[in-house]
Amino acid sequence: LQNLRVGLVFPSAQPMAPLFDAIRRSSDVSGLVPFARNKSSKRNELNQQLTKIDDDSTCLVVTMTIKFKGNVSSPLQIANSMYCKSFLFTLALLTCMTKASAEDRLSPNVENYVKKRFSEGAEIPEDRQKELLKISRYIASCQAEGKPAKLLFVCTHNSRRSHLAQLWAKIGATHFGLDGMESFSGGTETTSMNRRTVAALQRAGLEITTAVEDATNPKYSVVFGKAASPQICFSKTLMQPPNPTEKFAAIMTCSSADASCPIVKGCELRLSLPYEDPKVADDTPKEATAYDDKCKEIAREMVFVMSRVAER
Repeated sequence: LQNLRVGLVFPSAQPMAPLFDAIRRSSDVSGLVPFARNKSSKRNELNQQLTKIDDDSTCLVVTMTIKFKGNVSSPLQIANSMYCKSFLFTLALLTCMTKASAEDRLSPNVENYVKKRFSEGAEIPEDRQKELLKISRYIASCQAEGKPAKLLFVCTHNSRRSHLAQLWAKIGATHFGLDGMESFSGGTETTSMNRRTVAALQRAGLEITTAVEDATNPKYSVVFGKAASPQICFSKTLMQPPNPTEKFAAIMTCSSADASCPIVKGCELRLSLPYEDPKVADDTPKEATAYDDKCKEIAREMVFVMSRVAER
């Protein structure tokens, strides 16, 4: 939403074109884009027009119906009318508010990281995409029912992969403006959120500080945007608060947890989505690269999941 366009949808193209040009010339509102729609036009036809504007822009569509009484001498007279001036002022205000809220959702570094991962969606194998789409459909079904979509990512120690998935799922949902998506993580046993995981997330642009000091299991405050509430991350079992106990999706991010938890009590969907453990590179020259690569892989897949929900 960094480049917001405002689309005025007119009943037809030719009769309103002079009016549109006059409105644009007489106002300070930039980014106005005209769209013509006949009564027989379908919504998807309009959406196809919108996607042709700019891949980096989002268009706010405003259906504008104007009725006039008496004689109107020129389009400029209409543009200078109190009605149009008020309408344009409202659009300008809405544009500014939308831009501000969009910029606050994610920090610039995190936003750029997410965009890069989104552009890599084609790298996800087709069979993997099929599994990821099951999560997308679950979230969409929760939205249709008017209830929050709760995702619980599970690995053995709740130390690396489950935390990465929890955070990138939340960040992906925030990027696409998906309300009501909550993400959690847990393990079959408690250890700590690994410091290498923390370092990889910091290199990705997240701001992480220690919220509660603990020699064995500190709690970290993770911030990825001005308007987003900090995520508190620490190692916990899958049934330990704040994790959900009913009406949630359990996503197993490691084969060990998948094998040891064939049944997750209270879940509506149980899905096996294993990732290779970056722990294999601990204390080696490849350590940072291994964690960065795993961070990118999980972020790429969670952004893919949320993008498919946003498309519905």
